Amino acid sequence: MDSDNNVLENSGITEETFEIVDQGLSSWVLHEWKLNLEKREFTFDKVPLESLLNAPGLISSMDDVLSYMPPTQQNEVKDALVKVLKTGKSQYIDCIFMPKESGFVQIEIFMERPEKNVVCGTFRPLIGISSLSDICEVFQAVFDNQHHGILVTDSDTRILTCNRHFEQLKGYQKNEILGLKASIFNAGKHSPSFYKDMWTQIEDRGYWTGTILSRHASGSVSPQDMTLQKIVMNNGRTYYLGSFVDLSDQLSRVSEKGLGGVDLLTQLPTKEKFTELLEELCSSNAVESRKVVIALQPSFEDHILLEYRQVLSNILSRSRSSSIVGYLSSGVFVVCVESVSRIGLSGQRSMMQSIRRFFKEIKTEAGYIHKGVITGRVGVSIIGYDTDVPKRAIAHSMQAMMENPPNSHSNISFYHSKTHQELERKKRLEDIVKSSIMNHELCVHYQPIINANTWEIDKFEALCRFPSIDGIDFTTQEMINLAEDLELIPKLDGAVGVIALGDLQNIRSVCGDGIGLTINRSLNTPLGTEQVLQDTFNMLEQHADHFESITIELTESAYFESSPRQGEALQSMRDKGVSIAIDDFGTGYSSFSYLRNRHFDMLKIDREFVTDIQKGSDKYHIVKMITDLSHTLGVKVIAEGVETVSELTVLRSLNIDYMQGFLFSKPLALENIENALNYKTTLADELETFKHTAEATTLCSLASQDITVLEPEMPLYLVNETIGTMPSGAFPIIVNKRCVGIVSQSDVNLHMTPQMGTDLESTKEAAIWRRPVNQLMRTTFSKVDSRYSLDNLGRLLEEKIPFPWVLVNDVGNYKGVVESNAVMNHLLKIQ
Repeated sequence: MDSDNNVLENSGITEETFEIVDQGLSSWVLHEWKLNLEKREFTFDKVPLESLLNAPGLISSMDDVLSYMPPTQQNEVKDALVKVLKTGKSQYIDCIFMPKESGFVQIEIFMERPEKNVVCGTFRPLIGISSLSDICEVFQAVFDNQHHGILVTDSDTRILTCNRHFEQLKGYQKNEILGLKASIFNAGKHSPSFYKDMWTQIEDRGYWTGTILSRHASGSVSPQDMTLQKIVMNNGRTYYLGSFVDLSDQLSRVSEKGLGGVDLLTQLPTKEKFTELLEELCSSNAVESRKVVIALQPSFEDHILLEYRQVLSNILSRSRSSSIVGYLSSGVFVVCVESVSRIGLSGQRSMMQSIRRFFKEIKTEAGYIHKGVITGRVGVSIIGYDTDVPKRAIAHSMQAMMENPPNSHSNISFYHSKTHQELERKKRLEDIVKSSIMNHELCVHYQPIINANTWEIDKFEALCRFPSIDGIDFTTQEMINLAEDLELIPKLDGAVGVIALGDLQNIRSVCGDGIGLTINRSLNTPLGTEQVLQDTFNMLEQHADHFESITIELTESAYFESSPRQGEALQSMRDKGVSIAIDDFGTGYSSFSYLRNRHFDMLKIDREFVTDIQKGSDKYHIVKMITDLSHTLGVKVIAEGVETVSELTVLRSLNIDYMQGFLFSKPLALENIENALNYKTTLADELETFKHTAEATTLCSLASQDITVLEPEMPLYLVNETIGTMPSGAFPIIVNKRCVGIVSQSDVNLHMTPQMGTDLESTKEAAIWRRPVNQLMRTTFSKVDSRYSLDNLGRLLEEKIPFPWVLVNDVGNYKGVVESNAVMNHLLKIQ
């Protein structure tokens, strides 16, 4: 080495020697240097180094060498020198020399400390480019490579440019994102603290590298390797250069790796983050609910393991039935499902519904992975029951899951043994419900519905009962609730209907040929009202002998929307003779709209308004209002849950059409159906009294007592004699208990002549005497309900209904005739 600046002049080397030629650089050539701080001396291989820098005679110190480097690299070299001097450890550093006039050279600098205050080393040229065009070629080749997405932003992270591969990687065109902030690629998966730490590292070290979840233009999220480099120019401007590699097809590289509180493969919160979110949810009182923590480890085959984990995580991330989801590790997912308490729903049933709804959602979203989920292991812990600490609930669910082997009979294991036993019981009951419905092994019981005018059985309501099981106690309502949870109510209703239609003939052989049947159909099903009605019609077509004796009682009628198509479906059944009833009237917010649209023939007043009803009470006025309105619209009223004579008396005074309840009979099995008639004995005195008192307060009390009923074949001469006993009266002609016409003196006179009955009577006139009354009668006349209360007599008069009024009962049978003079006498009497 030589420190003499005049060596160049004596060497015979000209200025042209310093031109940089790429091929002239040899990476195996080393140029030595030495820096002695005590002597303030810098020695080096003068000619080669000055030639490299195209700076003949201009290098005399280490600072001169550093001046040919970018400012940031000058600082890096200085820092490395200080470190070597302090620690004595050798260092390698790569940097750029920028020779005068053009080009650059990449070199490797080696430095070591042979003795105190002395640092020595080598300069190794690596590659040099002399022309600006060559630099541009290299830059473009690097920028447009087909394996890395390149993004450049300004100091505010506003996008300045990107390469083609980046456009393909993100799904954007360059012109769509220029000027936008790079945060548009934020997937929203990592925590704010993650990004804060990332930018802190960039500022401190000048770069950040790692795997990150990034958003595509379509909204999808994928893992990507990212290196983000901070670049500070000589003029002080700052740029950020990002390099990206997509890992969507290299899932094994991100499996079981978490970053910023997110598992990179599943993109779900990690165990720590899930615990934090669960604690926040439990501390919030926004919703009063029981939190159910579910740990699940699906059983996926190895060749589809990572792909199916991704599918499951996508389903969980957008799940509507879960509040929080996460990924623990080793293929174990964790979910928090909230079970909201509802009136009339037990805590266990509510929890089972929530859990079942969660697994059903997975099946609906991706049925092909559902089997792997349910054949895996599932553990459940309930916050507030097993523990009050969210973190422990996660551990408990994991413990319960580990105790449950894959493919076991019960794929869900509960941490608390009591809960497990109760839910195991419910699982067994569910199996019984399924089997009983599918195999038509149900026990149908029948409860009579009594006509409140004749006090005879009008029809029986078919009610479901499940077969008893040794060792398990249950109620019918519990089993029906389970059928509802299992979405088997349509099949349950159908099975009961088919069995009942098959039993109807046997019931009639005991209780009478005119007995009808009421079949319940629930509208609270996923099938929808129109499908339920269509299924009902199909059932009747196949199994009913006579539609006229069948009543379809629609339960859960709040689900009836009264749409045109639903109305048409109901009307098609009514046109066949089927009667339609609605259940629990008065408890639904839309009950009165049913009456307005007149889709129904009967309504059943809920037992809530019947129990302990007293005259003048709120219940009394509600029932009276419903009954009066129904009768005005031609709808019959049934009161259910009648259990006392007191209730019976009050309801009868309100002109209820039909009654049902334990006072008459409990629901009976077919073999005990004859017991349904026992009420006639036990309530004989009361029913007789009702018959008399009822008539005293209705139009029946005004009917003519001595009027004679005529037969249609009765000849005129006998009709004339009969009418002569009461010339002002109208006489009914009856066929099969129904009035088919009326005849009065004026009608008879129209068919007689003055000579009839005298010596001047002709043969033709004599033949008139033999003319039957059905040729004389009026077939158009006024029919009025015989139960019509005298209190409402004024309404009939206001409607100007012509006299005489022929009274008929609820089935149209003749009950009497009311003349105008009887009405006037009554009104005069009460004034």
